[in-house]
Amino acid sequence: MRLWETVDGRPRWHTPSSFVDQDQKRQRQFPHGNLNCGLAHGIPGPLAVLSLASLAGVAAGPAMQDTIDSMAAWLESHRADDAWGLNWPNVIAIVANGRGYALRDEASPTHNAWCYGSPGVANALRLAGKALGVDRYGDVAEDALRAIVRRPPVERGIVAPTFCHGLAGLMHIFVRFAQSAHGQEFADEAQRIFCEIEDMFEPDSLLGFRTFEFRGQRVDQPGLLDGAPGVALAFLAAATSVEPSWDRLFLLS
Repeated sequence: MRLWETVDGRPRWHTPSSFVDQDQKRQRQFPHGNLNCGLAHGIPGPLAVLSLASLAGVAAGPAMQDTIDSMAAWLESHRADDAWGLNWPNVIAIVANGRGYALRDEASPTHNAWCYGSPGVANALRLAGKALGVDRYGDVAEDALRAIVRRPPVERGIVAPTFCHGLAGLMHIFVRFAQSAHGQEFADEAQRIFCEIEDMFEPDSLLGFRTFEFRGQRVDQPGLLDGAPGVALAFLAAATSVEPSWDRLFLLS
């Protein structure tokens, strides 16, 4: 579990400034790198992988359980809550001080999607709680989902119907929580998002659902992450009681 070790005052899993972005402005914003909090690119991903491995019976000794616990505790303590409740930032900046490096305390919450934000983080914490048998992490995960229910759709920061950073991914995570926690409130929210996506169907478009790209340009995208196939699979999962297996690609099962 060397990924979780700290070297020269910074965790091994930090993103160096040169890897942050090709945009020099972003590199200047994070001259010492940052810690990524998104499921798609940050520490929730390894947390979900280790948790799923543990649930599948992969035994790597106490170090594996300790690492899962440490990752989950770190995410729990590095939130960026808003007026509606639990939330997380995209990244947390690493700053230099006289003794080495530290984390910048202030961080703004990000959008509520699978790739970044509380839905993906919450699902990683849900899996960690199951793997460790620790109810607290599952409770935090469910509280994060309830905060999304309270948060007005316009404040969630997602407009595309697709999976990665759109409504289909958010809906599917609510479906998964409804199946895991047997929460009617989660099932009800999944149904509401389903109707929102359904209203975005464009019968005259090439694939029915378009993603939103640079400057709001609407694009027919055939890929699973950002295209109509992801919407179709999420719809199928929401419409049947059979739990899907395809979402293991997204570290959700």
